[in-house]
Amino acid sequence: MKESDLYPHIKSFFIEQGYDVKAEIADCDVMAVKDDIIVIVEMKTNLNLPLLGQAAERQLLFDIVYIAVPKPQYKKRFSSQYKRNLRIVKRLNLGLIYVDVRGEGACIEEFPPKIFRGGINKTRRQILREKAINEFKGLSGDYNIGGTNKVKKMTAYKESAISIAMYLDRFGPAKASQIKKFGCGEKTWQILYSNFYGWFEKKGDGVYSITDKGREDIKSYSEICAVIERTLFSEDK
Repeated sequence: MKESDLYPHIKSFFIEQGYDVKAEIADCDVMAVKDDIIVIVEMKTNLNLPLLGQAAERQLLFDIVYIAVPKPQYKKRFSSQYKRNLRIVKRLNLGLIYVDVRGEGACIEEFPPKIFRGGINKTRRQILREKAINEFKGLSGDYNIGGTNKVKKMTAYKESAISIAMYLDRFGPAKASQIKKFGCGEKTWQILYSNFYGWFEKKGDGVYSITDKGREDIKSYSEICAVIERTLFSEDK
């Protein structure tokens, strides 16, 4: 059992309720968004203190936070230690979701979270919260698996870099203003200038081109390239 094994079931649980769901956003295992409602879910294979600590950290930025664990066996569920952990969960105003991994993966809301506000400067909270929301909106799809560790994550920054590389590969050298106008993202100039991935080369007078490394690297992102192709380069866009 891995944390990532819980993710498909958690994702389905919130999608059925009308949420848009993405994984590994701003260090959160799962972020679900519906209208103005934002729900965060932290997953673990056991109900333990590290999980409670992670969830409490998320409460600094978000009002509604769940923890999700496999549904415990009857004997464990009613042990004195487990009951103590449940009392801590409730005291922290966290919600709890059980995933029945021994069955068909049904998710059971054991109890809902309570709204939590506080613990951090309001201005800083708003800045960090908006950063996370922009990251969520900046990704065209859910390309990560919640609960994975030591795996490179797809971010809005990288997706924008891929779209810029695709533009330069297709249309040739161009200025940042042209590429941004085409729809490759608000951070187009920053991405080109910093050249974090080594995909771009300045040709002078603000004109950039794609490098051989860039052409080669984006081949490994076939799934997201296909999405960008449909949404950005389609004649019907």
